[in-house]
Amino acid sequence: MAQILPEKQMNIRASFNRLGAWLDAKDKNAEAIRAYPDFINKSSHLDKIYKVKKILEEFFNDPDIYINYRINRGKPFTAIKVNNPYFNRQRQLTANTKLRAPIDNIPGTERVQTGQGYIVRIALN
Repeated sequence: MAQILPEKQMNIRASFNRLGAWLDAKDKNAEAIRAYPDFINKSSHLDKIYKVKKILEEFFNDPDIYINYRINRGKPFTAIKVNNPYFNRQRQLTANTKLRAPIDNIPGTERVQTGQGYIVRIALN
């Protein structure tokens, strides 16, 4: 039996103020872009974003993916999120080889499972 690779878990609630949440995300995204343009535009970082996005698109059918740039404790990272990911039984069985392992092989990535999405963070390394 294959071992399931764990995901970091986050407990978050759905925002009752979707416009406020969107505006907050937009502001944080713009702040990170202003503060760390060299990190965000670095070709090796853009390559990691492309690879992660491709893995997510191949694993999930027609995923709702968005990319946000963030700063956490003074360090920049990129968050790539799949909204409402659907893990059917077949996807559960292949998730280690087609989703988790390929993402884990990209340096500086961290997988996070939330109640409403699947997030891959790409940090400065």
